Amino acid sequence: MADQHAADGVCMICISSMRLGSGLAVSTACGTVFHKECLAAWESASKRQRRELACPHCKSPTQCLGLRVSTDSGKPHTNQAGLPLFVREMIERLDGALATAAAAEADAKAVAEESRESLVQQAAELDARVRVREEEAIRAKLEAEEALMRARQAEGRASSERSAALKERETHERATREIALRLQRANAMVRAGKAIETENARHFTSGRDPADLSRQELEAALWSATGAFERASAKAKRAESQLRIKARAEERASAAEAKRRELEWRPEPAKRRRSRCSRT
Repeated sequence: MADQHAADGVCMICISSMRLGSGLAVSTACGTVFHKECLAAWESASKRQRRELACPHCKSPTQCLGLRVSTDSGKPHTNQAGLPLFVREMIERLDGALATAAAAEADAKAVAEESRESLVQQAAELDARVRVREEEAIRAKLEAEEALMRARQAEGRASSERSAALKERETHERATREIALRLQRANAMVRAGKAIETENARHFTSGRDPADLSRQELEAALWSATGAFERASAKAKRAESQLRIKARAEERASAAEAKRRELEWRPEPAKRRRSRCSRT
């Protein structure tokens, strides 16, 4: 397993892969490659514990665990003179793995750049769509406000027309009642005149000649006719007064009915209309 890790380019101390740009070191005992920091920590731990310095991989005692490979600059620089063949082969495999990692990193950067450009383009398209939607929403709001204003104006005109129609109807009803009152008054006067004529005829056509009547009888007949006329006039006045009272009562009832209808047809206050619009 340890040989497999070493062949796969894995540090046997921290069991992690060799990364491009990390410092590397080779054991002179078996040629295994480690991280430079890991090998330095191993040497320090061995010195603190006063143990014999040995390879972390093969445990072979050695006095020269030197730092043979370094990739601090991003490219491996090796001094392969005097190294065994299997060490040189391992270093070559490690160089290939590092080159592959560099190519993969370059590909990943290219993909990331492409993704970034695609995301930037998508963000621009999304911003454009959002702006279009916002403009459409503003236009729709303005159209709705204009339609609401026209509806309020039409409602105001309709209310004014209804008020004018109610006033005209009230005036017509008042004129009709006045004409009826005058007609009833004229009829009462006609009936009073007919009563006077009937009374006079009763006195003067009772079979006697007016020339044969004495002065007292004529005065009595006159007083009788005058009384009948006054009674008829008083009756006509009472009838006229009753008709006037009735006409005033009807006029008040008509005014109350017109007021009630006007209140029923009155448009709602703007505040309530706005609250209803906001709820919808």
